[in-house]
Amino acid sequence: MYRVQPLAPLFTIACLGLILMVWRKAPAIEYFNAPWMLYAGLGCIAISLMTASFRRDSIPLSYDLFCVGSLCIWFVLWRAVYRIDAPVFAWYPIFFVLLILLLNRQVIYKRDLMDPVQLKMIRLMVGSRIFHPMLLTTGVLLSVYFSEYYIFYPIVLSLVFVRCSFGIVLRESGKS
Repeated sequence: MYRVQPLAPLFTIACLGLILMVWRKAPAIEYFNAPWMLYAGLGCIAISLMTASFRRDSIPLSYDLFCVGSLCIWFVLWRAVYRIDAPVFAWYPIFFVLLILLLNRQVIYKRDLMDPVQLKMIRLMVGSRIFHPMLLTTGVLLSVYFSEYYIFYPIVLSLVFVRCSFGIVLRESGKS
């Protein structure tokens, strides 16, 4: 049996680093509140879009880079609005890590236990309009800039993770 790649490993590492810095109130967190972080996020998003358009087999990596880029932009833009000890910085990264662990464990690693009806339902959901990649990427980018709607960012990013995990399941079920 072969091993499938986990969902969003770079994003998980970035969230864990953010959790450690925020919860420990590390002085290095101010270093990340700089314009270079915004440019790094935009660069990650540009690389992810180029990767997705040129290499169709690297879609999970492009989702991962896109989410890391949006996290960088989110941190810089929302840091100007919210204090560093605000719940958005303390709890959103924990939510994202737990969501990714749940999707890895219950969806991706249990794909061999899915019957054809479940795979058909996943295929229908992935093909639906709410999971369209352009809609999701536009939603994530809009949610980053509208900080007053603070719940919009985790909802849209959760949809991105669900879409990516379903895509991994469909890709891996096609191989077997």
